[in-house]
Amino acid sequence: MSTLTQTQTRQAEHGSPDKLKVAIGSAVGTTIENYDFLAYGTAAALYFGTAFFPGQDPVAATLLAFATLAVGFAMRPLGGLIGGFLGDNTAANRSSSARCWLWVPRPS
Repeated sequence: MSTLTQTQTRQAEHGSPDKLKVAIGSAVGTTIENYDFLAYGTAAALYFGTAFFPGQDPVAATLLAFATLAVGFAMRPLGGLIGGFLGDNTAANRSSSARCWLWVPRPS
């Protein structure tokens, strides 16, 4: 068996190095995103109700804070669909730039 065939066989068994990069990047991104929702959920339970809804009953304020968390959690798949569509059908660099520009704070 030649060296080229051994290399191809090894890559077929274990996958390419690019697949490993994708798996690691996906795991890191998922971990960060889940930590973000965990931190926001904890802050919504302990702090956001009284900070952002001071005129409400404490239980209602906490429920309103959790409602904002639910809206963000429900919109996540929609953002993934739109971002995935743009990344697949346009240049990925342009769609990433467009998403970053959406995060830029604007003066009131």
